Amino acid sequence: SHLYSWRPVRLKAWPVTDIISHSLMLSGLLLLAGYFVYDGSPGIVWFVAASATLFSVYGQLYNQLRDYDMDKAAGLFNTAIVLGEQNTRRLMYLTIGISAACMLYAISQNAFPIGLAVALIASTVISIPFKSSVDMRGGEAVDISGTLQIQGLIVMNLTIAAWLMWVLVEQNFPLFSMF
Repeated sequence: SHLYSWRPVRLKAWPVTDIISHSLMLSGLLLLAGYFVYDGSPGIVWFVAASATLFSVYGQLYNQLRDYDMDKAAGLFNTAIVLGEQNTRRLMYLTIGISAACMLYAISQNAFPIGLAVALIASTVISIPFKSSVDMRGGEAVDISGTLQIQGLIVMNLTIAAWLMWVLVEQNFPLFSMF
């Protein structure tokens, strides 16, 4: 990840490489590294990793789209500048769609406990009052997806926290085993 911003290399200044390096270093490879500590054959987890990586691609494209005018004025040459605003937006939505498809497939193949759906639904309801006109960085949202980022973060974190708490309860009190 040092190579992403290090001036002699600066991967973030190379179109396409900026997106690939960002998404792999900040999501896909982190998830897989943690997984490989416990299991050497990921199977369906490849789809979870693909989903996380593609979601990170969306995030990086969103950031580049948000900074498009400033980056172009500064003479930067990143993926969004090469593609243009419309094509960047299209690619952003395509990656979020494929990410969702990968995650739905992983869920359909029991990559996650079915009981986690309760936590997902509850956290979605809890996130409703947190609708915002700004994105996660506090800047004006570029589009509708930006206004949902804070809610999405709340849903993911509450769902994962509920899963962790359930596992801790299950390990310490086997009578409560649900998954």
